[in-house]
Amino acid sequence: MKCQFKWINIVFILILITIFDYQIMNAQAIQLYWSHHPENDIKYYGIYKDTTASPEIEIAKVPATDTNYIDNDITIGQKYYYRITAVDSADNISEFSDDILIIAQHPTPVELVSFSAEFINNNIELIWLTKSENNNLGFEIQKSTDSISFKKIGFSPGSGTSANPHSYNFLDSDICCGKYYYRLKQINTDGSFQYSNIISIEISTPEKFELSQNYPNPFSSSGGATSGGNPGTTIKYMIAREGKISVVIFDVLGRVVRKLVDESKQPGYYEVKWDGKDNDGNNAGAGIYFCRMTGNRFSQMKKMILTR
Repeated sequence: MKCQFKWINIVFILILITIFDYQIMNAQAIQLYWSHHPENDIKYYGIYKDTTASPEIEIAKVPATDTNYIDNDITIGQKYYYRITAVDSADNISEFSDDILIIAQHPTPVELVSFSAEFINNNIELIWLTKSENNNLGFEIQKSTDSISFKKIGFSPGSGTSANPHSYNFLDSDICCGKYYYRLKQINTDGSFQYSNIISIEISTPEKFELSQNYPNPFSSSGGATSGGNPGTTIKYMIAREGKISVVIFDVLGRVVRKLVDESKQPGYYEVKWDGKDNDGNNAGAGIYFCRMTGNRFSQMKKMILTR
């Protein structure tokens, strides 16, 4: 008969249901996980299942020491409802847990554990982690400003087939102020694909003007070892108020070598690249140079070293 003990603070809720490849039996299965019931005198958990809500059919008794159950008796495409009770040593039965609804689908080729975005050094860094991968060609990184229309901004190769976790990251430097949305298009080797969940991040207006140190530094205009094989150097800066901004390269004698920016800018985060050439398109000589940013009664300078 039903007893009066309940799931205290709703602690007994199915907290995760996953579809996965059950390798031992080479079949599809549904695995249920739950929290231990807070009562100490639990003998077993009763698992109930049906294709309609509030199932009354008990399909298994799970020892109190366990908090998971694997259901192999499923049909792909079918909808199933599950709920659980706890039974104590006197055969008192608790209330039912909440219903959990799951549609049995084929397992995804890639188990994506997490996907997040973080604003770091004037870039948005996307980080995602996979638990396992099966025939994973890679990830197309997509971006949107309205969460509806997405465009491709990059691609990260996958790890093929692997049972080990893998971590990935992608830097988006094309940003200003506002809200951005991202998703991953995971592409399989056979051309099929699936989308991740959509994540968002909002970039607020900078509170100050600032010119960052160029990177790499020293650098080469020919893409030598000092610049990691990429010619030139990147200069990042941020603007707190709208106004005319200039970013200019000078030599040690104070002569203008290259004017990189000379226009009105909205508040936000920017970057510009100097390829080591002067205003006439000629290669500047190796040596020390200075980058100066001015605007809105602000001025800041950084020392740069150009090698050959």
